[in-house]
Amino acid sequence: MIIDIQGIIGIPRPTRFNVPWEFVESLVQVKIPVISEAGSFVEQNRNKLMERARECDSSFLLMIDPDSVFTVEDVEKIAKHMTNGLDVVAGMCKRGGDKSPSVYKKIEECEQDYEIQTDLVDGLNEVGAVGGAFLAINKHVIEKMQDNPFGFIEVSGFRQGEDISFCHKAREHGFKIWCDTTIRIGHIRHEIIW
Repeated sequence: MIIDIQGIIGIPRPTRFNVPWEFVESLVQVKIPVISEAGSFVEQNRNKLMERARECDSSFLLMIDPDSVFTVEDVEKIAKHMTNGLDVVAGMCKRGGDKSPSVYKKIEECEQDYEIQTDLVDGLNEVGAVGGAFLAINKHVIEKMQDNPFGFIEVSGFRQGEDISFCHKAREHGFKIWCDTTIRIGHIRHEIIW
């Protein structure tokens, strides 16, 4: 059981999305407050969670996508990083499809371009951007980034997701983005066989 964690969990829930039982099993183990925003657009749900977290008496917001599986220990690790004052920290999650890690490095030649980062060490890594499946944002970052920090950016003709956009904007504000590779977040994918 988690004791004395001053954070809040935020769940950006798509409209008409049935929350998988595996996610519920993970969530019921964690004994900290939970808020949720449902809507058709994930970036709007994440922005609303940021607004609500600004009003809460919590030291950080941990966004957890409802297609994730995690442990109490994962939450405790990320809470410790927040207590230590890190700005933004994510657990390691793999993308659907190619199953590559949702961890990115900035390509310095391009203003906003990112590519998958493969040179990660075991533990805490400073990175360019992370996926939003298990994303902790410290209160001082939430206070500073007030104008809808989750959105979409276009890079080299390709639309980047709201999580990369958030990380890009956070880095522009001088915040550091981290990934803890010891926090392994399951990504629930159910395949239909016919």
